Amino acid sequence: MQSSKLIIFILTAIFLLTLGLNFCQAGGNFQNVTDNIGQTADLAGVQKTGDLTVLLAAIIKVLLGMIGMIFFILIIYGGFSWMTSSGNDTKITKAKNILIQAIIGLLVSILAYGIADFVAKAL
Repeated sequence: MQSSKLIIFILTAIFLLTLGLNFCQAGGNFQNVTDNIGQTADLAGVQKTGDLTVLLAAIIKVLLGMIGMIFFILIIYGGFSWMTSSGNDTKITKAKNILIQAIIGLLVSILAYGIADFVAKAL
């Protein structure tokens, strides 16, 4: 059980680290990055709004979607742990706690996604 938590922690840390490094690289030359995004949008035939807030709102919505998927996977994991507990009370309690925490996390991420969507549409 500890090894799966360690693997999840390491993968999350790697993801957040690479995400942070990408933002740090873009931060030094942000105008060039937005120009390149605009050129790519023109080539793809996508309408560009030219507004940074819309881009940031889209990034936040994607990240919240990923977080929601992680909590959904945790719900499946908690259910699987409960089903394979073989009647062991400590395993059942642990699985219930995982399910409760994952459901709360999923609800929070859904609410945050809704708020981000509302703010993005308002902008």
